[in-house]
Formats: sequence, C-alpha cells, structure tokens
Amino acid sequence: MKIKMLNNIIIFCSLLIFTSKAFSAKSFSTRTTAINKISYLISSGNSKKASVKLLSLLRFKEYNKSKPRVYFLLGLAFEKLQLKRSSVWALLESIKSSKGKGRYAQTSLTRLLLTANSIEDNQSIKKALSVMSLTRFPSKYRAKLYYILAKNYFEKRNFSKAVRYFFKIKRGNALYFLSRYFLANSLVEQGKFTQALRVFKKIVQASKPYTKMHTAALLGQARIYYQLKRWKRALKLYYNIPRDSEFWVEALQESAWTELRLNKLNMALRHFQTIHSSYYKRNYIPESLILRAVVYLKLCRYEEVKKILSIYNQEYKGVLSNVSWLLRKKRALYSFYIKLLRKKNVESWKAKLASSGPIKKLFQQIIGLAKERKKLRRLFSSRSLAARPVFKNIKSNLLYSKSYLRIAGELELVKMRKELINLKKQKDFIRYELLKSKQTSIKKKIAEKKLGIKKEEQEEDKRNYYIQNGYEYWPFQGEYWLDELGNYYYIGGSSCAR
Repeated sequence: MKIKMLNNIIIFCSLLIFTSKAFSAKSFSTRTTAINKISYLISSGNSKKASVKLLSLLRFKEYNKSKPRVYFLLGLAFEKLQLKRSSVWALLESIKSSKGKGRYAQTSLTRLLLTANSIEDNQSIKKALSVMSLTRFPSKYRAKLYYILAKNYFEKRNFSKAVRYFFKIKRGNALYFLSRYFLANSLVEQGKFTQALRVFKKIVQASKPYTKMHTAALLGQARIYYQLKRWKRALKLYYNIPRDSEFWVEALQESAWTELRLNKLNMALRHFQTIHSSYYKRNYIPESLILRAVVYLKLCRYEEVKKILSIYNQEYKGVLSNVSWLLRKKRALYSFYIKLLRKKNVESWKAKLASSGPIKKLFQQIIGLAKERKKLRRLFSSRSLAARPVFKNIKSNLLYSKSYLRIAGELELVKMRKELINLKKQKDFIRYELLKSKQTSIKKKIAEKKLGIKKEEQEEDKRNYYIQNGYEYWPFQGEYWLDELGNYYYIGGSSCAR
C-alpha cells in the first residue's frame, strides 16, 4: 500500500513538472509572438501605437525576462517619434536589465551612443559604460566613443586621461583633427609645451589653409610661444590669423599684449583703438581699455589716459554693480539666464555670459526637454501608469539641468566679478601713477625754466631717450587712420618731456 502511494506521488510530481514546463514554453511563445507583432508595428511606421503597447507590457511580471528586448524596441520607437531623450532612457534601461550582456545590450549601446551624442547627453553614455565593458563595443563606433570620453575628461580638467583617449583616435577618422586640437590643449594644460607645439604644427601642415581648424592651431602655437616668452615668434603667428576669422578679435587683443611686451607701443595702440571701434563694439573686452591706458601713460599722454579711464567707468563700473547684485540674488539666476538666452541684442557683458559653452549647452537641454515633454503629453496622459517612468525621466532631467544652469551661471558671474575687481585695482593704480607722473612732469618743466635749457637740446635728448628704450619716435602729434574693416592705425608718438 505504501509502495503504491509512493508511485502515485512520483507520477503526480512528474505530471506537475511536465505541465509547468509546457505552460512555460507556451507562455514564452505567447510573449515572443506579442513582442514580434509590436516590432512589426515599428517597422511599418506605427511607432506611436507600438510605444503604447510596449509600455503596457513592462507592467506585467511575465515580461521581466524579455525586458532587454522590450526596452530596446521602445527606444527604437521613441527615436522614430523624434523623442531622443526618452529613446536614450529606454536604451539605457535595456542595457541595465541585461546587465551589459547579450545581443540587445550591444545593439542598445550602439544606438544610445549615436542618439546621446546628437543631444550631447554624456551622462547617459557614462552610465551605460559603467554597466558594459568597452571591449564589447563595436569597433566601427569606438573612435566616437573615445572622443566623447576624452572630451568629458577634458571638461573635468582630468587632462592625463583626456590625453590617453585623444591619442586612441587614429588618422583618417572624421574626428582626427578635432581630437588632435584638444590633445594639444590638454598637453598645454599639463605644461608639456614642446609636445603641444609639435601637435599644433602637424595640424597646420595637414589641414587646409584658412579653415577653422588651421586658424585655431596657429593661434594655439602663438599662445605657447607667448607663454615661453618668445614674443617675436608669437607676434608673427598672431599676424597670420585672418581678419575674417572668428578668432580675429582674440588674436588682436593678444597681439597687442605681445607688442606691449616688445615695447612696440604705437603698434599696440593701433590694435587697442581697433578693438574699441564701433565695428567691434559688441565685444566684452574691459582688459584692453586698461592696457590702452597703460600704453598712453608710458607715452606721457595724460589727457588720453584720463579719457580712457572715463570710458572704462562709463562702460564697466555699472557692470560690476549688476554682477554683484545677481550674485546676491541667487534664486533669480535661473530666470535671468533663461530670459538672457532668448534675447538677441543684449549688452556686451550679458552677451559674454550667454556665449559660455556650458551655459548654452544647458539652455539647449532645457528647451529640448520642455519640447519633448509636450510631445509626450500628446501621446500619453500624464496620469498614465504605463507612461509614468518616461515622464519621471523627463522631470528629473529637467530638474538637474535647471539646477546645473544656476550653478554654472553663478560660476560665470563669480569669474566675471573677480576679473572686474582686479581690473578696478589696476585702474586705480593707473590713476595714482597718472597723478604722480603729472607732478613729476610739472616739476621738470619748472626746473628746466629755471636752468634755461634750450628747446633744441630737449628735443635731441628726447629722441636719444626713445631710441635707447626701443620706442618708435615721431616728432609730431599723432592721429588715427581707419581702414574699411574698422581697424585703426596709430601714427603718433610720445608727449614725454615735450
């Protein structure tokens, strides 16, 4: 009797196992069929309906094992609906759910890289790579990945790691020249000037003349020679920057600095005059006014110094007050930047803030996320349980971007305030030197009258003094000549001891 009961139990258990396996096989077959039907909807152009169905499937426990494929298809559907940020989120979830292994992890990573790169979402790429090994990544897109990683390290000022990844991008790739440019700048930041010069020179030799990359490499070389105090070599390279280049104003200001180092005061003056002409009026360059005042002070043109300091006060004294006020009202920073970035014609200091790379990037992200949220609301109800994770992703990204815009905006303002405070100190020092020089000049004239020194002797002494000190000597009062591009040429000289 006991043996019979035992046999019955064994038979029952066998039947139970067989039934569960049969049910499991049937369940798997049903799941696969359902997903295949949705996949067909995407390929036939009905991505809207497909995305609704895929989000519904994710709510059922029996589809847990199929999550990598479901999320991948959802990412594909969102991509076709031009919902790029939601597509990146779905592809990232596909990689996470597969733990970075299997067919869909690799396919998802490839698509994620291309989509995330188009919207400059480096954060999602880093999250994906924390789950999945670089070696699993297709070699076809590896250079793109190296560039994104290197650029990310460069922005975080981790230059040693940036150099390592920039070096991995080989010649012949579309990103080669751009990666070499950032590689050279990374080497400069590490103080490896000789290596950086070598890279810049190779870019100049290999790139087409007058292109953006060619000009940027020339400017990079000039800056290195300036840091190495090889003023003449730096100046020659600054002069090679084309006037129609976007780097022209930077090169103009930096060449004026170099001319000042070489005591070529008249040449420096003509560049400062050009920078402050109406043609370049929208540029925020307070430093050049201070430098211009220094040159006039060296030439003993005291009235000109007073005028320049007066112009500086008119243009930049109020800027320091505005920047300080904004830093006190930190809660107003977000609305300030949003309004600023939507305007076209603004004051030079505001234009300078708006031109910051991180600020522009964050603004584009916020605008893109807001537009995507509107599109999603047309597809799904914001109360939909199935679509809740998608809306949650958009909301968290928006909060992050807004918060980071405040932080990045505050950093830009702090930087500007620090620069203006330093320039104010220099301006006050110039004013002190101006008063001191005026007193010395008056005392000298009184002494000359008492001693009865002749004018001819004074003129000859003055000529000898300026030749000895490397100044260009002109025996007449100076004037400016303006060319058709708004570039001034200074023809004049010193008023010292006249």
